[in-house]
Amino acid sequence: VSNDETYISINNMAYLVKDNFNNKINIIHDIDLNSNYAPDTLLNLTSKKLQNLGWKPKYNLLEMYKRLINYLIS
Repeated sequence: VSNDETYISINNMAYLVKDNFNNKINIIHDIDLNSNYAPDTLLNLTSKKLQNLGWKPKYNLLEMYKRLINYLIS
């Protein structure tokens, strides 16, 4: 199931984790981000059909990471 409001690039996700959970993480880009590398693409993942049935996401991406990390360390 996707949450339409949690789209984020892998690069930005790395910084989200670093900034919120461990600022000692060293993010290394092994590609030139200014090169002709493929642009970000928004995948067409949607939960619209589930939402039409009354489902709605409970957590944003940061909260999902917090819950996952708490689960893994417990």
